[in-house]
Amino acid sequence: MFKSFGWIKCILFIWLTLLLAVFYCPRIQLHTADLGRHIKNGEILFTQHKLVSTNFYSYTEPQYSAINHHWASGAVFYLMWKCAGFYGLSLFYMMILLLAFGIVFFSAVRFSNFWVVLFYSVLCMPLIVTRLEIRPEGFSFLFLTIMFSLLWFDYKKKLPSGWIWIIVLLQVLWVNFHIYFIFGPVLVGAFLINKFIDRDWRGAPAHIYLLLAVMFACLINPYGLKGAIEPFNIFREYGYMLVENQTVLFMQKRFPQIGTYLYFEIVFGIAVFIWLLSVISKFFKKYIALFVIFLFFSLIAWKMIRGIHVWGLIAIPILSAITYDWLLCQKMKIIRVVLTFMAVLGVTGLAVGSITRETIYSPYNRSFLSVLVPESVQGWWFPKVIAKFGILPGTVPGADLAADFFKNNRLQGPIFNNYDIGGYLIYHLFPERVFVDNRPEAYSVEFFQDLFVPMQEDENKWREIDSKYHFNVIFFYRHDLTPWGQPFLIKRINDPQWAPVFVDGYTLILLKRNWVNQDLIKKYELPKSMFGAQKNIGE
Repeated sequence: MFKSFGWIKCILFIWLTLLLAVFYCPRIQLHTADLGRHIKNGEILFTQHKLVSTNFYSYTEPQYSAINHHWASGAVFYLMWKCAGFYGLSLFYMMILLLAFGIVFFSAVRFSNFWVVLFYSVLCMPLIVTRLEIRPEGFSFLFLTIMFSLLWFDYKKKLPSGWIWIIVLLQVLWVNFHIYFIFGPVLVGAFLINKFIDRDWRGAPAHIYLLLAVMFACLINPYGLKGAIEPFNIFREYGYMLVENQTVLFMQKRFPQIGTYLYFEIVFGIAVFIWLLSVISKFFKKYIALFVIFLFFSLIAWKMIRGIHVWGLIAIPILSAITYDWLLCQKMKIIRVVLTFMAVLGVTGLAVGSITRETIYSPYNRSFLSVLVPESVQGWWFPKVIAKFGILPGTVPGADLAADFFKNNRLQGPIFNNYDIGGYLIYHLFPERVFVDNRPEAYSVEFFQDLFVPMQEDENKWREIDSKYHFNVIFFYRHDLTPWGQPFLIKRINDPQWAPVFVDGYTLILLKRNWVNQDLIKKYELPKSMFGAQKNIGE
């Protein structure tokens, strides 16, 4: 493949890959990540030989059932962490994301033109870097791109006989790695529709058997039918608002300063225009499968911002193929002009991403490169960062300080914590149980609506719940952006029953004033003046 590229195209592809690598290797913000819980799930699987299928880590609703649909991801994350720590785990996840992109890129080039694919890759780059936290869905990106490519090559009659059945094995893996496994039957079904439209009566029966086999593969998980239908519960009411599950329009209105949502709308508009070209040029019919897939992932992206990343991945090959077919219908002069235009825009996008610091194409600010590579502040930062790429992986500086303070001083629960920091506490402190963690599906709706949120908003409710659980420690992520998070912290700092004893850039720990904690409070209590909160909000 590289030989057919030529050295200029190879350099551009490597440049694009390196830029994506910087995006894909941010420091792990363990305080708000799910990763700590995934690692602990894997540890329990290998040491205790059981799956975590209940609210295992919490003392509030410990028997509440929750399907662990990503148990295999936790196992892989644990093994990588065990072998190479967070540093190696970061690099491993980066390679998964890069591999998914590489499969998409080379599959698109196979049925399009390098410059067209480069243009759409750069165009979609700000979208395919929106989900950078180490999550099980990274495996979904990989399985999705492999399955899509196999189906596309099969449709184009470029896949060796029998290879298409690899999809069934992929589906068996996928159903145990992440809930996006439902995309598998959707992809197979979309290409089956094209078989019928093309009246491919020889190929259709085999494809029907393939679809049935893929659907049956969804049952091969520890929970059987219940696990197979779990994706259909993804929109159920959790009782707690998840940012990643909000619509594009909602997030754009709530956070207008984030340009990703407007950018997605612009790229989506370009995609709609390209589809209109296929209708006008009368070759839309042969792309029915791609249209069904495009429509499906578009609905997901608009419905949940977490779908923007996967939409960007799938848009690259789809838009590249349609654009190339349209070009083949044009005169040679028009083809040259359009390809030149796309090539210039693609290279310009790479340059903008590598030189600038503030634009949506640049990983500079998102990866905190000014802190990690201070000398990159002056001049062209990209070569300096690539030369010192080894300092990028791993956790953020000081990630363990709060947990170490808790353990070194032998603090005892019960802990009251906010939603974001649950995974961090599970990773560091288990078997110490948490009040809540960032798995909304593991708690009842009533827990969030009648307990967790009201107790932070209402002082009477707080005292009622405190008297029930007898909290000894408050362990809070300082940058909680919920409407109730910051007011609650201010109230507790000014509460004579509680003493702040630890604070860093991420967390705040308070101890209840009782005989158990009196020596620690005397030693570590922090003055209220350092928090800039001298009175209770709402009093």
